[in-house]
Amino acid sequence: MEHEEVDSMPFLTEEIFLAVPPDHRFADRQSIDLIEAAAEPFISLKEGNSFRELTNGFCREAGFEPATICAVDEFAVISNFVQNGMGVGFLTETAKEKDPSLTLIPIHQPYCRRSFRLIWLKKRYLSQAALTFRDFLLQYYRDLN
Repeated sequence: MEHEEVDSMPFLTEEIFLAVPPDHRFADRQSIDLIEAAAEPFISLKEGNSFRELTNGFCREAGFEPATICAVDEFAVISNFVQNGMGVGFLTETAKEKDPSLTLIPIHQPYCRRSFRLIWLKKRYLSQAALTFRDFLLQYYRDLN
């Protein structure tokens, strides 16, 4: 978000992967161009979810509209359905931490990442609690990296 009255700081960037069933033809790949998955059935989050809008945008950038066969409420459900061979989906590294058996393939093209930023109005007063929270959040994610 760029606006003259707004200031922001990034605090987390996550890579977005293509999750495939363990026996999928892409399962042994080191990376993939997203266009290669154009004909795959996708398990996605429900419409209106910002992650789905982001990943649909990646698909459009690659040159296709994803064939969503099932829309769910949670990432864990995507993970479960993909693991059971119902289709492919988009997940982040966090999903792999929760379920090491997942097959996540890095997407080479397009660049699939999501970034989180802390945003505030420049001319608006920030309380000491808000400043402390901002500093804590930024330090916490710096320490994770």
